[in-house]
Amino acid sequence: MAGANEAGTTKFARVGFSDHIRVSRSEQYALWQNFERVIKKAMKACEGSAQQVSDHFIDFNKMIETGKGAQRPIRDYRLTRYACYLIAQNGDSEKQIVALAQTYFAAQTRRQELADAELLDDPEQSYLEWRERAVRSYMAQGYSEEWARMRVDGITIRNQLTAEWAVRGINGREMAILTDELHMGEFGINTEEHKALKGFPVVRKGKRRVHEGELRDAMTVLEVAVTQVGEIMSRALHVSRNSQGMQDLHRDVGHAGRYAADRRQELMEATGEAIPSATNAIPASNDLWTQLPQPEE
Repeated sequence: MAGANEAGTTKFARVGFSDHIRVSRSEQYALWQNFERVIKKAMKACEGSAQQVSDHFIDFNKMIETGKGAQRPIRDYRLTRYACYLIAQNGDSEKQIVALAQTYFAAQTRRQELADAELLDDPEQSYLEWRERAVRSYMAQGYSEEWARMRVDGITIRNQLTAEWAVRGINGREMAILTDELHMGEFGINTEEHKALKGFPVVRKGKRRVHEGELRDAMTVLEVAVTQVGEIMSRALHVSRNSQGMQDLHRDVGHAGRYAADRRQELMEATGEAIPSATNAIPASNDLWTQLPQPEE
């Protein structure tokens, strides 16, 4: 946990563009179990807001020194800014560090409200300004401008699709299922297999071993294009068919995945490039990649 400093900026440690924040133990919680209960409450709040918990809370085991060269594993977390906000809201406000965090997020929320009010009369201009800021942020991490613009447009397309899922009765867990089904249709492999192809590190998440990292930040331009085709087609089918509930949307996603797979095949034939590709688009200089844990033996 952390709060705001005198300049009003966050004390949270940033890890690359995705703004993941690493948390181990808070000095103001006497027992780690007490702090972890707050994290679990925040996870429930995240799920209740139709967000994918695994997108915001990444838990894994890391090794620490215990003396005389010995090591033992402890649980650790990487959190997005949204996850930190939820933890602050669910923490004990009598603890100074939690109160500081709550004050920081309240100030940031008010600042955003004022900025939104100024742009309320021109939402298109607001979007264009956000898009350019996001593109510049990716380029600052070492991505090309072409890739950055494709990626940012993909974020918009993805948000439009998940919003469509939400209004058609889909919860966070079901969104994850639909996402993986669509990915399988588009690429012929699921997201975990795609991460493995690109060399993402393997970490433990509870009893499971998973590949940690944001797959879309590692995709090539052609992979991003295929993903966008599948998501645009999915949303178009939902709207044209007025699909409702998991069964209808599952059908639409299947059709969209097959359509995107056909376009993928055409791209491979036209360019001679493999899709999916083992190429990892994350620049070597990007903190997001260098600070991921080492693969387990």
